[in-house]
Amino acid sequence: MNQRAQHNELLGAQIYELFEQNKERYGSPRINQDLTALGIKCSQKRVARLMKEHDLVVRKLRRFVATTYSGHALPLRRTY
Repeated sequence: MNQRAQHNELLGAQIYELFEQNKERYGSPRINQDLTALGIKCSQKRVARLMKEHDLVVRKLRRFVATTYSGHALPLRRTY
C-alpha cells in the first residue's frame, strides 16, 4: 500500500468520525472546513470522493407539510 492510499484511509476515518458527530447532516464543504480547522489540509473534491467511496450520504431535514384541512365552513377559533 502506497503512502497516498494510507493517507486516504486515515482521512476517510476522520471524515467518517466528523460525519457521525454532526448527525449525518454535513456535506463535503462543511466537513472540509472542519478538517481545515483541525489542521488537516485537503481539497473539497477529495473529501467528496472519499465520502462517496464510504457511502456517506447527507440526511436531509424533512420539510414541514401541512396535514390539516382548513377549507371547511367551521370557524377555526371562536370569536367573542
